[in-house]
This record gives sequence, structure tokens and C-alpha cells, in this order.
Amino acid sequence: METILIIDDEEELCKCVTKVLSQAGYEVGWETKAAEALQRIRKKSPSCILLDLKLADTDGLEVL
Repeated sequence: METILIIDDEEELCKCVTKVLSQAGYEVGWETKAAEALQRIRKKSPSCILLDLKLADTDGLEVL
């Protein structure tokens, strides 16, 4: 199954996008903090990452 990781500091947006992508058959996870997202990526590399450029704790380009 294809996995998607959403990294965005807006929790409600993460939940809405997760719902839509899950209904489309994807396994979806999300994180609101860059450090936690990077830990998740190291444990299991997702097929795709949706990354916000302006995060509360860092710049999305730094995560990239």
C-alpha cells in the first residue's frame, strides 16, 4: 500500500487531507512538528510527503 506523510502545523488541515486520502485507499500519517516528522521518516520512508513550507517550529525547506 502506498503511504503518504503530511507535515503541516495546522492540525485540522492534516485531519481533513488524511480523511480524503484514506478514502482514496492510501495509508496516511501526519505530523505537526518537523522533528517528529523526521523521526517518522527515518523509521519508515513514505512513498510521498506533503510538506508545508511555513511550519511553526522551522522552515519547510529545512525539513526538505
